[in-house]
Amino acid sequence: MSKISKSPELLAPAGGMEAALAAFLFGADAVYLGLQRFSARAEAENFGPDELSALVALAHGQHLTPRRKVFVALNTLLVEAELPELIDCLGLVDELGVDAVILQDLAVARLARRHFPNLALHASTQMAVHSRQGVEALARLGFERVVLARELCLDEIAAAARVDGVEIETFLHGALCYAYSGLCLFSSQLIGKSGNRGACAYPCRDLWRVERTGERGHCFSMKDLALGRRLSELRAAGVASLKIEGRKKSPLYVAATVDHYRRLLDGKDSIDGEASIQTIFSRPWTELYARSRRAQTCVDPSFTGHRGARLGTIQSVQRSSIRLVPERSIEKHDGLQIELAELERPFGFGVDELRLVQGSRRLAPVVRVEAGALVEVTLPKGAPALRVGMEVRHSASNALKRAYDFPRPNVGALRCQRPLSISARLTREALILEGRSGAISAREEVLGPFEPAKDATQTADAMRRACVKLGNSQFELALFELDDVDGCFVPLSRLNTARRALIDRLGAALKENQARRLDTALEEIRIMTARPSAAPTRWILKVDRLGYLERLTAEDWAGIDEIIIQIPQTADISTRLTDVNLDRSKLRWALPVLTRAHEADALRANIAALRVEGFARFEIANLSGFSFLDVGDASELDITADWPLYALNTQSAEALFEMGIQRVTLSPEDSLDNWRALVPRLASRTVAIVYQDTPLFLSEACPKAALAGRCPGPSACDFSSMKLVGSHGTEIDVFSAACRTVALSAAPLNLTRQLRQILELGVGAVRADFAWRPYTPDEVARLWREIRARRALAGGHGANFQRGL
Repeated sequence: MSKISKSPELLAPAGGMEAALAAFLFGADAVYLGLQRFSARAEAENFGPDELSALVALAHGQHLTPRRKVFVALNTLLVEAELPELIDCLGLVDELGVDAVILQDLAVARLARRHFPNLALHASTQMAVHSRQGVEALARLGFERVVLARELCLDEIAAAARVDGVEIETFLHGALCYAYSGLCLFSSQLIGKSGNRGACAYPCRDLWRVERTGERGHCFSMKDLALGRRLSELRAAGVASLKIEGRKKSPLYVAATVDHYRRLLDGKDSIDGEASIQTIFSRPWTELYARSRRAQTCVDPSFTGHRGARLGTIQSVQRSSIRLVPERSIEKHDGLQIELAELERPFGFGVDELRLVQGSRRLAPVVRVEAGALVEVTLPKGAPALRVGMEVRHSASNALKRAYDFPRPNVGALRCQRPLSISARLTREALILEGRSGAISAREEVLGPFEPAKDATQTADAMRRACVKLGNSQFELALFELDDVDGCFVPLSRLNTARRALIDRLGAALKENQARRLDTALEEIRIMTARPSAAPTRWILKVDRLGYLERLTAEDWAGIDEIIIQIPQTADISTRLTDVNLDRSKLRWALPVLTRAHEADALRANIAALRVEGFARFEIANLSGFSFLDVGDASELDITADWPLYALNTQSAEALFEMGIQRVTLSPEDSLDNWRALVPRLASRTVAIVYQDTPLFLSEACPKAALAGRCPGPSACDFSSMKLVGSHGTEIDVFSAACRTVALSAAPLNLTRQLRQILELGVGAVRADFAWRPYTPDEVARLWREIRARRALAGGHGANFQRGL
């Protein structure tokens, strides 16, 4: 196994055992993987208990030098009914001694802290941590590492890395989501397949048409991230771990990608590394926003999927073949691709015949052609018309498959074993063996009398050799101590019998201890009782523009218990506070879900202005909100959580309550079935959104710039909105909000038809939102009156409410 440098950590994906072995062999310091449940890559191969045990034993044992790490991703959102199974998963990974758990749902963190405190917690990129303030909040919660949002620039990464007591992990290479991870409901609301639950259907890779102009393109299809040229800057920023994306990629891809970056990190040449990765699987590469948040060259609107590495250009076209001079060697049965504008996908084919060309002579077919030689490649039947000058790309290579083949160790025989200490006391009357492993212990006594040993100096070694033989047990001898009081001899048969009895007792104690911990955690979930609420249901109106409130009458105001107003992202709110002629006791101010470094000062100034005016009621949608509010004495503020602080189960809600949150907002991607299990236990501390233009996603990439091939810059940009139609007829509306892209369904989320059911569940409040999409004040007033009167609105969609999550 290759030698690993100390820092930064190179973290590789392990969709299955083969990929994990490839990662370790070619130089990964650590791998991350999913179990069969609660993995954000549910379609990956993933690991069962025995495979995970074998991999941890391999990583932590004597087989690899230095020791490697295994991180388990339990990084989906969980519904209430799944909490018992989550406890089983936490018990498993704790028992096996994995190095950390990567999580999105705060329920995982809460249960781990309370019942499995030895587990290290890593915040997944699904937690949408996009600022130093978010890192500070997670550090206070005891997280050891934070995986930052991919969208951050190098200076923002460096600022996050300066937070004490927590490591920073960033993505180094691989596929990119168009949206901020964890804030994307695109697949969930449109198709019913939730990315937050590991089932994304990737509508961002679809072909979209601009309704007004007819222009078509894959305007949300991101290139692949590749930051190999930024390694020194990432090091200088203080990044602790560099992550390769790809739990659904092949072991071959993992091997080549790890090998390339291992070489770069170790200061070695990797001349062919980029081409190797691109040949195995790659979209075009981008550095995303590493250098500038304004970069708009990260989308590939022309094609989706694998593109291959450049091989050369067509020199001539024959009737059934093409000629080119390859830039790298090529073999029979390799794959080639050629991109044609008139085709939706590249034209790809396997090489069936290769012939060298010398002058006007075609030589006999060959198996391999080296770089720089003129070669003729036979085309398959039905090939499209090709032209001189077209680029040929290498999309599969048998040589690379051979180069990155590796011996597979027999890991099936490996399993995790707990370190065991055995102390023995031997007298003429008895042998007493005491074993201890962690918090468990056991004792076995063998009665004598025992005869004096012929050579008492050999007794300790003999007994140690006997106690090492622990077979296929859960234990591995780490320490043996003997107090040989009388210098006696114990027959080997009796010593072996005592050792087996001690191991059986320890095994039973371990099993009992594990069961007790699981039962304690399960009992905590079971005994959580409903919070009685005698208070009537509250009615909440949320807006992102004060002007939306202009046409509400005194009667309307009387029926509103709370008004939530979005704090503007850029405008100075202090100039508008005099316009707020409302009942201040009803006002709550909402912090944005995203606040990047360039927006932080404006937000702080607006919060300060509100505090000076005596406002103390706020809503946050990201953990960074705690830092922006500078929460010291939580009693000073009344803070509620918006839906992006997900509470799909009682444990995540409890975690938020323990942080000082007074009320949680139920997720707009949740289902009625889960609300039936959840709401009665949270009662008055829940808010149900019944009308909302839910953001399908938020992104720093611009679809108009992607389709146009350029960004004119903010001062010259005329993009405000566009309607897009997908290949299956799906319609969405896309808006530009200060150069941030927001996508909405063509129709709003509308649960007013289920309002009676929702009220019967006992929710603490009902909320209607008028944000993101332009409304007139008259429309807001009319729709609010219908909702407040408990009348069903026409149109809209129900997302997953009835169909299930």
